[in-house]
Amino acid sequence: MEGWLIIIVALWIFPVIAVITVRRLWLNKQLLKRLLLVFTASSLLVVVCMYLGISTSFSIVNWILFSSIYMTICLWFRTGGKHPNKWIKISIQLLTLIVWAIGYLSASLGALGIGFIVAECEPDVTQKVTNHIIYREYNLGNAISDWRGTRTSLYTTYTWLPFIEHKFFTKDYEDDVIDIRMQQQLNASSSKNKNNSKKGAFDVMYNGQKNMILLQSKIDDHKIDTIRLSN
Repeated sequence: MEGWLIIIVALWIFPVIAVITVRRLWLNKQLLKRLLLVFTASSLLVVVCMYLGISTSFSIVNWILFSSIYMTICLWFRTGGKHPNKWIKISIQLLTLIVWAIGYLSASLGALGIGFIVAECEPDVTQKVTNHIIYREYNLGNAISDWRGTRTSLYTTYTWLPFIEHKFFTKDYEDDVIDIRMQQQLNASSSKNKNNSKKGAFDVMYNGQKNMILLQSKIDDHKIDTIRLSN
């Protein structure tokens, strides 16, 4: 799971990189300001893209971009920790200590919890519906949680920018995932149905004449969503 590894590594080494970087560039204030500006602008762009549902087609790139936000925070904390005003300096250093301590605890004692969170962000099913539409299905919940569910999402890609995706539909469903997982386990253990078993809790159907996509639960024929596509 590359996402989990990237987050763990970021929590461990980004504070160290920030300390070394600020220390070496402290006498070159102009270069340090430019570095902070680049990281801040990049992080704001990542946040805006996340809010708008825009991402790349590569999971590892998405996780690296997401983790860069923490790098920006570390750089600002370390720079602020050298502020000439005594009280501002002490306040920022105390805040830095708290944030970094939480990060190190999360990357060590809480590594399993981070794994659970990251797992819900990684698709369990990826299906190409059309040349420019991708369906992804995510399992929600884990082995120790009381709640389980399924998240369905649809993404569109662009011919002029093939590595960029835009999420235009997402919806969470409760309980279906439990039943379908149990059903798939039964099917997998049965030689009669083994070749006919399909992964995922939903069937995805594209109607080209009406330009729409249908999502239908495999265990509940009445649970169906219709997504009309723009021309």
